Amino acid sequence: MWPIKKAARKTAVLTAGAVLSISLLAACTNGKATDTAEQQKDNSPVVAQYDGGTITENEFNKEVSMMKFLTPQYAQAFDQDQYRDLLLQQEVAYKSLASQASQTAKDAGAKQADEQIKQLTSSVDPEQLQEMLKTSNLTEQDVKDYMTRALTASEVMKEKVTDADVQKYFDSHKDEYTTANVRHV
Repeated sequence: MWPIKKAARKTAVLTAGAVLSISLLAACTNGKATDTAEQQKDNSPVVAQYDGGTITENEFNKEVSMMKFLTPQYAQAFDQDQYRDLLLQQEVAYKSLASQASQTAKDAGAKQADEQIKQLTSSVDPEQLQEMLKTSNLTEQDVKDYMTRALTASEVMKEKVTDADVQKYFDSHKDEYTTANVRHV
């Protein structure tokens, strides 16, 4: 009989533990699913302001991590102040342009980002990719969001800059373009 009581006690303890865990989870979410962005609200200092938004220190650090992840051969450069300034300007440009994007540009940017993610995931072993992301403190969603923002900004520029604009700029700056003549002896 003693083994039955011992088994009943184990079951009761495990059940109580499960009920307690579920209760704690329910209390944390108040019965509602919470958005991870709300859970991880960014209260870090603002490092840049632009017309239409701000960039916080945490957002900027994620941008630096993203660039190191995407271009590891230049990782050391991104720790230098001059490159960090360029990255900050780039992030401001991407966010500003993406916020001004038409629905067509947003759709095109998202489609291109999906294609880029597919290429990335097909070219790298899944375990290796996850390890690389973990090392960079990034997620696949972070990479997708970044690519969508950057490619949407590119689409906005394609909409704004016409071939006539490019030709006009070229014509007014011809002297800045060097042509080389090579003469063989």
